[in-house]
Amino acid sequence: MISTAAHPKGSVAHHFVPQWYLKNFGDKKGLIWVYDKSNGRVFHHLATGIAHENHFHHLAPDILENDAAVILNDQDLVEKAMTRFEDELRSASRLLVNEGPYIGICPDIRHRMGFGLAIQYLRTRSFRDQVKVMAETAAQNMVSTWTRLNYPKAPAGFVGVTVDDDFIKAFHLQALFDQEMWIKVGKALESHAWILVVSPPDHPFVTSDHPVARRHHKDGPMSTGFRSIGLEVFYPLTPKLGVLIVERTFHRELAVLDGGVLQVDSRRIKQLNEILAANAERFIYGSAKNFTSTDEFFQRNKGLRSHRWDNWTAREVSMRTVDKRGKKRRSSLWNT
Repeated sequence: MISTAAHPKGSVAHHFVPQWYLKNFGDKKGLIWVYDKSNGRVFHHLATGIAHENHFHHLAPDILENDAAVILNDQDLVEKAMTRFEDELRSASRLLVNEGPYIGICPDIRHRMGFGLAIQYLRTRSFRDQVKVMAETAAQNMVSTWTRLNYPKAPAGFVGVTVDDDFIKAFHLQALFDQEMWIKVGKALESHAWILVVSPPDHPFVTSDHPVARRHHKDGPMSTGFRSIGLEVFYPLTPKLGVLIVERTFHRELAVLDGGVLQVDSRRIKQLNEILAANAERFIYGSAKNFTSTDEFFQRNKGLRSHRWDNWTAREVSMRTVDKRGKKRRSSLWNT
């Protein structure tokens, strides 16, 4: 019999960052250090207790026809599908960690990881919030246009719009299982230059609850997509290794290293970790308790502590243009 209870039969805690991935950043006891960017608090936890939300994938029973939502919930079909995607990304990541430092990033690994990173980018709470902002903005624009046509004397913002969370959750899952979107994002990532970056001793990479972090080095209406000029994407694999993906024309000095390995210094480790921190929804994860550099970054960019964004682009513009002295910064991350 199909359950119609408010709390379905399926699992409760739904991870949007895989546990196997988070464990790469654990200490000898398996504990992961966590920095809460909303308040600067530092604590540690097992991978099972972070980067998840209860019932994150469970839909309202009546949101789909013919009890489809109830079946999805009770049989944990979304969680099972995510597990299959995770297995593919895990396999490719393991090969890259074990062989990449010696042979670099081969085309097969790039292809497999490209689609895996696309799905990882789409599955997080951070992307769901982006979906909510886009949906509410589109709805508000339509309502505002209708109001101006029918009530021209009404003040701006006379009618406000919010989109129901159950609808946003369903819309997010629709995007998550949109094969055309996987292909679009995956192929866009594949088209750029990929470099395996290696951290020096005692300067580890961190990760976050939105680990496919991106930074845009150029402004403009077409500068925020995965094919945009100046794009930089960073995905840490372990505290010692990470994948750096850069658009070729803007990052010419790095594009020549496509498929290769690059040892980076402590200054650039700090900059890459700042990209992770700025893209995080709320939590940054690391293998060590010391988050001094991360905390200093948020002290300089207090507006980035909020986990809600009125404009998805605003945080990237703010993050990339403000330096420690409050000055605007436009140069490439890799310029000295």
